[in-house]
Amino acid sequence: MARDYSKERKYDSQPHVKAKRAARNRARLKVNKARQAAGKPKLKTNQQVDHKDRNPQNNSMKNLQILSPKANTRRKTK
Repeated sequence: MARDYSKERKYDSQPHVKAKRAARNRARLKVNKARQAAGKPKLKTNQQVDHKDRNPQNNSMKNLQILSPKANTRRKTK
């Protein structure tokens, strides 16, 4: 089955989807800033920031963890 790009674009432009994406981006930025302040390197492209409570709006450091894409995908399916 071929991808329907117009359908994807329509979905991705919805306000609630944009808000979740922006929250995930803020989480990654927050983790990178904390790592730099601690003298650690930025996250690599093969590292993802995961929200422990699965709420992308909750960007407290206690709620964020760094996972590999494989581990993050596995966690989300449970």
